[in-house]
Amino acid sequence: MTKIKPESNIDQMKNQITITTQPFGNTTAFLLEGDKKQIENFHNAMYNYSATNGELHDMGNGKAFYFYAQPEAVLEAMTKVALYALCNKIKAKGLKGGLLSLAKQKAQDKFDSFKEGRFLRTSISTDVFNLGSITAEKPSDYCGAISSGRD
Repeated sequence: MTKIKPESNIDQMKNQITITTQPFGNTTAFLLEGDKKQIENFHNAMYNYSATNGELHDMGNGKAFYFYAQPEAVLEAMTKVALYALCNKIKAKGLKGGLLSLAKQKAQDKFDSFKEGRFLRTSISTDVFNLGSITAEKPSDYCGAISSGRD
């Protein structure tokens, strides 16, 4: 019996970055903090496995980025990343149960370790704009012309 204890790509990525989630409307924002290369690798993996179709947004300091995605899609993408990493490292042919259950467990463990926090502003904007006054007067009333008699 082969003992299974590999480090998957998810483990390596997660060890380099901190991931925080924030519910945002009907989706979730995922904040990635840490090494920029590892952040880009994680985001690209999520993008390649259809967890997100959005771009990576910089928080302004070059060390924290966020993207929007559905949590279920991120978990599914993380499962795929873990499964393919396990397939590359373990000879699992004939292994009872295969690697999918192990990949699902690894992905779920990493997903459960995400912190929940607040990093995006969610308050309603209170910007006020003044358009001036809009009137429906006859042009002669404000340009000094003599009226043609129609009132």
